[in-house]
Order: sequence, then C-alpha cells, then structure tokens
Amino acid sequence: MNKNSHKSIIAVLSFFLLMFGKQVFAQPQFIIGSIPNATTATVSIPITTQNFTQILGFQGSINWDVTKLTFNSTSNPASQLTGITFGNSVSGNTGRLTYIWTDGGGNPQTIPNGTVLFRLVLNLVPNATAPSGTSISFSNTPTPLLVSDENINPINGVIYTPGTVTILTALPASLSWFSATKNRNTVTVKWTTTEEKNTRSFDVEKSSNGLNFTSIYKTDAAGISSVTKNYSVEDASSNFLVNPIVYYRIKTTDNDGRYTYSKIVMIKNDDKVANLTFYPNPVKEQMNVQIKSETAEIATAQIADLTGKIIMEQKVQLTQGSTSFSFNVSSLVSGNYVLLLKGTKNIAQSFIKD
Repeated sequence: MNKNSHKSIIAVLSFFLLMFGKQVFAQPQFIIGSIPNATTATVSIPITTQNFTQILGFQGSINWDVTKLTFNSTSNPASQLTGITFGNSVSGNTGRLTYIWTDGGGNPQTIPNGTVLFRLVLNLVPNATAPSGTSISFSNTPTPLLVSDENINPINGVIYTPGTVTILTALPASLSWFSATKNRNTVTVKWTTTEEKNTRSFDVEKSSNGLNFTSIYKTDAAGISSVTKNYSVEDASSNFLVNPIVYYRIKTTDNDGRYTYSKIVMIKNDDKVANLTFYPNPVKEQMNVQIKSETAEIATAQIADLTGKIIMEQKVQLTQGSTSFSFNVSSLVSGNYVLLLKGTKNIAQSFIKD
C-alpha cells in the first residue's frame, strides 16, 4: 500500500467516525417556540426538543416580562412525561415557570425530535405597547437547569434556545386594580376598572395550587367607558384548615370573546402561627424546622410538590413555646416544594431542594 492510499483510507475513516460521533453525541436541545404575530389575548408557546436519547429526567426555569405577558397555564405535556410538575411565580417584572420531570419507573426515555414537551400558555397584558417584542428564555433561577442521563448523571452542554413573542395589537384596557384580603375564614376580592370599552364580564377564579383555577363568581361588566367602577365579592368557601394557601385572579372577557387574566394574588393562613422558621434554604439533605406555638398539640408536618401532592409526612408533638424537628429530604429531586404544618394552627412555606 503506497503512502497516498494510506492517507486516503485514514481520511475516509476519520470522516465516518466524525459523522458517527455527531449522531451519537449530539447534545440535547430545549427550544422555546416563537409567536411572530400575537394578536389574540392568549398565546400558546410550544417547548420542543431535539436529541433526547435515554433521558431519565430534566428540570429548569423559564422567564418572561410580566409587563407584557402573564402566566395562564401549562398544557399538553408529552405522553412520555408522566408526573411532570410545574410551578409559577413572579419576581419584580420577571414571571417564572419551573418544571421538573423524572421517570418514576427508572426507565430512560428517548423522545422523538420535534416532540412538544409541553405548552406554556401566556396572556398578553392589556395596553402593552404594540407592536413590540419580548423574549422568553431559560434560566437557572429559581430551579437550576439540569438534564440527567440513564445513569442519573447530569449531561453537560445542553442547548437552550429562547423564543420571542411579538405583540401586534394592544388589547383594550379594563382592569386597573385588584386585591384579595383575608378576614378569618372569609376572603374579600375587590377590583376596579377605569374603562370598560367592549368589556362583557368578569370572573373571580380561585385555586388551591396556583395552577388550576375555577370560577367561583361571575358578573356582567357595567359597560361604562372612561368612568371608574368598583367591584367586590366575599368568598366564604376558603377552608384554610384544608388549604393553608389559596390563590385568586380575575378573568376579564370582552364582547368579541377575547379574555385576559389579572395578576395572581396568594392568601396564606399564617395568622394563627406565632413563628415558623427552617434552614437551610435551599436544602440538600436535612431541613431543620423550628416553630413557636401558643398551645401544646399533635400536628402533622408535610412536604408537598407544587401540584399539591403530599410526598412526605410526619406527626409532630408541639409544646407551648418552641419546638424543633427535622425532615430528611435527600431523596427529593431538585426543585420547589412546600412545607405544610396542619393542626389547630396551620402554615405553609415554600422552599427549594438543591
């Protein structure tokens, strides 16, 4: 074999090895879809994937500008993602969606390219400047970005592609102020409008987990333009002994069927507990809890995910004064959770598992 033939064989082998390596070691990709011409009150943004081969779990956060978009819901999770959980929150002008999934049976999943993992449904903010664009991007806050392989090892070099929503038309304004306040077991929901041009109705919606809302009250709009109008409704159905936290929002529907949602207001039943602290937060293995109680009693301490599913539970003997106990949370996957204490006195506090 001459020298030139030897070089040619090496070149061919190198080419095939390179191509093979690209196929086998192609990096997983999360891709946020874009909406180039948003003209409706609600947009549904697909989160798709590429190169998801033998994936055992993933988690992360998605951020957006709440001055232009507000959270509505998540929908249509892929069939492979049984048990995926979501949470939403707002920090300043940043809206946040957290997502956590792991295959509960320990069966790594290969997901076809282009599969919609889930859809993020957002509402356009009334009177947001139009036309304008706003980005929707992945973030390490509050839930760090992580993809795990079949050996539960993190995969490095995952590609996270952001999306954009371009708002073409401004939505008619109506809701200018909204609040919910608690008085014992009754919550008073109030809202104010300064313009009701083309507005049909208002729905007061309620949730126990901040994700799934149902209408508890509906009223027709006054239909008065350029005049301040006040609305108020009493909700006596909030059983804080069962649900230490409840959420409220207002759905505004126009005559043409378009609708928008207000911000979400959270009401916590923490007025019956003198003090509850826990550390560290974020926590890796052991959470240390201390509570100051007015009475001695046996209470139930629970840890729940953001869907409300109880993951851990233990009885706690509270003494009058200060009581300390702990949870071993090393078995929890990283993400956001809620610590619940139920008894005569109830409280709920969120924390992050590192």
